[in-house]
Amino acid sequence: MSAALHIFRTLTAVSLILCCMPLVWHIRYKNFPAVFLIVWISFFSISSFVNSFIWPDNNSIQHGWNGKVYCDIQIKLKVAAFAGNLGALAAISRNLARVVSRKTIGESKSERKRALIQDTMLCVGAPIFMTITHYVVQPSRYDLLPVAGCTVTVAQTWPAVFLQFIWSPIMAVVAAFYSIVVIIRVQQHRRQFSEILSGSTTINKSRFWRLFGLAIVLLLILVPITFFTLFQHLKHGIKPYSWRSVHNHEWQVIERIPMEGAIEFETWISPCAGILIFCFFGIGGEATRIYKGWLETLGIGKFLQKSSNEVKTGRNLNNSNISNSVFSIIERFGRKRKTADIERDS
Repeated sequence: MSAALHIFRTLTAVSLILCCMPLVWHIRYKNFPAVFLIVWISFFSISSFVNSFIWPDNNSIQHGWNGKVYCDIQIKLKVAAFAGNLGALAAISRNLARVVSRKTIGESKSERKRALIQDTMLCVGAPIFMTITHYVVQPSRYDLLPVAGCTVTVAQTWPAVFLQFIWSPIMAVVAAFYSIVVIIRVQQHRRQFSEILSGSTTINKSRFWRLFGLAIVLLLILVPITFFTLFQHLKHGIKPYSWRSVHNHEWQVIERIPMEGAIEFETWISPCAGILIFCFFGIGGEATRIYKGWLETLGIGKFLQKSSNEVKTGRNLNNSNISNSVFSIIERFGRKRKTADIERDS
């Protein structure tokens, strides 16, 4: 087994564990776009982690399990997940722009419901549409690659552009547009920025900048990949479409594609994104309070609190002993000096 595979599995497992706290954190504050983002990224990590054990190398690809049913389900979810990532980023950026423009202050129940529906459409609507329409341009069940496992196939036809490839770039453009709007509005209202955020019940300045920072970093990673994928599809030319040519007698054939020992670049994105999410939301005062609550639920909190108190008590005793020693030395020195003065006078 290669060292890269060991690193990949470890990184993915750590990423999945670290994503638990930010997921709970965003559910608590009802930040549903961020919840969807973490769920989609975690799905990629889980599928890659499991697949790395089923198909770890070329030998398992050539002679191992064909993945029927399991891969049929997984590739549909993968189709949804990539668009879902960008849709969630678009929804996050849109909500931040609404916060800065004061649109969230004094919202009615119907307005909040409408905003939630719009977020859901961005995070789930396009992914569901792509999942349903994928079969129209699906030339085979799927391909199998080492580590990545089940891989989506799409026919090089014009319907694929409109049914599959165009939606992720659209989501990326929407997310980038709202991110620019956020920057402009923050610049316009920089003096009243703290006052604007104080009127929101769901976000403060710290959460605002962490969400915005995460969205920007992920956009810088995902947008180039999105447009590169579209370019690669268009580069090879668009073939005429017909249902029979796409769904022919070879549709059931599962192509097993060996690799030269390297793990695909795209496979590393989800575990790295998970760790990035933790760096933005898994560290800080609010996160520490959640960890403390978990430990108390498990019954460990009291023990740790007791240990912490003992350490503090020990430190206080040590400080007290040091202080007493210092005062003792000073007092002894004072006595000697006083005795010397008396002897000199006599």
